[in-house]
Amino acid sequence: MFGKKKSDNGRKRKEIIGEDGKIYVEKKKSNWWKWVLGLFAIAVIGSLLDGSGNENNNASEPNPVKAELPKTTTTVEVTTTKETTTTEEPTTTTISEAERKASEEEMIANTDWKSISWEELMRNSEDYPFSAVEVQGEVQVVQKDGKDIFIQLKGDGDVDQPFMISTSKDDLESNVLEGDWLTVKGYFLQLLQYETVLGAQKEAPLVVAEKITIN
Repeated sequence: MFGKKKSDNGRKRKEIIGEDGKIYVEKKKSNWWKWVLGLFAIAVIGSLLDGSGNENNNASEPNPVKAELPKTTTTVEVTTTKETTTTEEPTTTTISEAERKASEEEMIANTDWKSISWEELMRNSEDYPFSAVEVQGEVQVVQKDGKDIFIQLKGDGDVDQPFMISTSKDDLESNVLEGDWLTVKGYFLQLLQYETVLGAQKEAPLVVAEKITIN
């Protein structure tokens, strides 16, 4: 058995003549696994090179530096102003008794007192509230309660025309007695209901006296 080489499309192949006289072509074993192994080796080496390259790149990159801003401290000064309040004490003016009486006398002299009758006040009392009036009559009853004095006056001497006079002991120049004839200047307030000694209900004009003169 002998063999000879032939070319097939540029590839060399070996023909072998067997003992039976037939020609056999010797096929070479394929080396594909060597190519696969080589590609795998190249891939591994490439990955290793990339890893080392990244490490080198990381090593070559400078570490970032944190810049710290300088801390500033602000001091605020608070100034407290104390306000001093000065309280002025009210000035007390002392008026003597003589000055008080002189002032009252001036006020009385400058007031227009209306001479009025008992009948006029009883009929038209609503027309004269707080009016300055002047009435006359005879003292019938005097009642005292501390410094307050109440006088029941018979208007024009008529017991059926009573006036009720309210005054103060300090405003009287002298004591008033029953039977005295008085001229009263004062302010009419209202009609006052009262009860007599015998229990009868009556009504009389009430006058707050500013000046009482004993005639």
